[in-house]
Amino acid sequence: MIKLKDILRETKYIGSCVDIDSNSGKEVCKYFPDATTMATYVGNPDEDDWGKSKELLPVEWFKYIDKAKVPTKSMKGNVSYHYIAYDSRGQEMSPKESAVFFIYNIDQDIHYFFNP
Repeated sequence: MIKLKDILRETKYIGSCVDIDSNSGKEVCKYFPDATTMATYVGNPDEDDWGKSKELLPVEWFKYIDKAKVPTKSMKGNVSYHYIAYDSRGQEMSPKESAVFFIYNIDQDIHYFFNP
């Protein structure tokens, strides 16, 4: 059975970490207005710090994000899949509750952000 919430939700690429702190106008800046805010949520992968995010297996991640909406360049090479797991008050969220998912491309050192 198709649920109404599944019809209304459409994956949207909202930008990358490169767009933050710029005049890009990308939607990602609404969540992360500057690099410091972004680092609070995504951590510093080079130090094995994932901030307020949690990693998911690709099969789990793609239950929330439509693979057809993901730029191919974001998945080339060594990547990991995550969602923001804590809100601004520090309350834990499930992937189903999260508004921001991301792919961290380790080879490119770029985060690619999505709304489910």
